[in-house]
Amino acid sequence: PWVIRPKRRETHCLDWRWDETLKSTEERRKHCLLFYYAASMKPYPSLQTGDSTPSYLLDYYRVIPRLKEVFEHEPRMIILTRDPIRRAVSHYAMVTSSDGTKEQMAARGVEWREKSFETVIDDDIKNMK
Repeated sequence: PWVIRPKRRETHCLDWRWDETLKSTEERRKHCLLFYYAASMKPYPSLQTGDSTPSYLLDYYRVIPRLKEVFEHEPRMIILTRDPIRRAVSHYAMVTSSDGTKEQMAARGVEWREKSFETVIDDDIKNMK
């Protein structure tokens, strides 16, 4: 099958973009489908789509029930992992970046902004012991 990317790489439609004000499954489904090319794909049943929101793994206890509710087909979760060093560097760059919406900035927090990458790693290692 052909796989069509969503409109944005990380939709977050099942975690921090989840709209608690929507009361019905149909309303929530319509909201989530806004992040995909669903209408364009409908005439072509062999097309697939997906999402690449890493935070879904951390928030799985809320994301999985929401996933099952809003997507009518039987959704699958496929987890691909990256080189852990590159992933850590990428995450540090995102969290300490001053680019983003107000919501993104709030979700990232400020804890790492004044710390070097090496200090963050050292702190995490100390917290694991």
